[in-house]
Amino acid sequence: MELQLIRIALAIVLFYIVNWIGAKSKPLDFGYVQMSVSLQDDTAPLFNYLFKVLAPIVYIILLAVLFQNLGLDLLCKNLYLIVIYYWIYRFLYITVRGRLPLLNWKVQILYWVSSIALAFWVNSIIDKVESVLPSPKALLEQLWILIILFLYSIFNKMNFSREGADRRIKKYTYNKVNTFKKKFGNIIDNQFSSDFYKAVVYSIMVYEDFNRPAIARFMERRLFHFSKKPHTYGIMQVKSSKPLSDEESVIKACEKIKADVMSVLQNINHHDEESLLLFDFYSEIFSLYNPRDEEYSNQVIQVYENIVARFYPSMPQIMTRVEFLNF
Repeated sequence: MELQLIRIALAIVLFYIVNWIGAKSKPLDFGYVQMSVSLQDDTAPLFNYLFKVLAPIVYIILLAVLFQNLGLDLLCKNLYLIVIYYWIYRFLYITVRGRLPLLNWKVQILYWVSSIALAFWVNSIIDKVESVLPSPKALLEQLWILIILFLYSIFNKMNFSREGADRRIKKYTYNKVNTFKKKFGNIIDNQFSSDFYKAVVYSIMVYEDFNRPAIARFMERRLFHFSKKPHTYGIMQVKSSKPLSDEESVIKACEKIKADVMSVLQNINHHDEESLLLFDFYSEIFSLYNPRDEEYSNQVIQVYENIVARFYPSMPQIMTRVEFLNF
């Protein structure tokens, strides 16, 4: 039982290591694609496949080296179970965060089968050798690695269709908006009569809910007692000195959006009858909503465009200052 708990703990550690490396690989332009409610280009499909499949394998090999050198041979047994627990934990994590509709099941099953099968094979090799570390001669003989790197560089330039991901993202977004309309529609309608601002609110709501699902928001409110510092609360992730319910956060978010609109209009020098492009306006609103994240506006804009296309198709592309002030 203790061994199983250790393996589960090691699997959870692996999960957060993989997520951390994946997040850090994006600025380095490795092409890693993370789950999102905005459509992303998979510019390195082979890297994504190899990374997600091989990362757990490299992890258990390094653990085998560590355990052997520490004389903990018992922990080297059945290391493949760590990989299985890792994928189970990842599935549960995605499920709890409400992201299952965004999964490409064919690709995910390919990841699971490939990674677990490889883990079985590597585990069988580890059980048969006295030392996992290779000899210098063995390393020199691995010239085929150069061939693999060459093929990797070729296949990694291939691009695949995004239609499936686009379809799943839109379906996820539409379902979320329908749910939020039933729950928060009256609050938003009381704050805004303009479809433009309603679309803005729902866009932020979908994006924030994706990143802070209900269970995370519940924990944030409970952890308030351990830290009295201002924190973001509710489905709209509004900064507050005290915990906010989802409904309270929606009201405060609407108030913030109104204040941000006034700020944007003050910085624009034009007459009331002159028109402004909506894109320039809502991109600025999204930037002001979360100014600390440079990618925030771009991500929410994609959500906004999906929402407008489905729920507000007749919305104009330009509005006057007077129309923007007509909340």
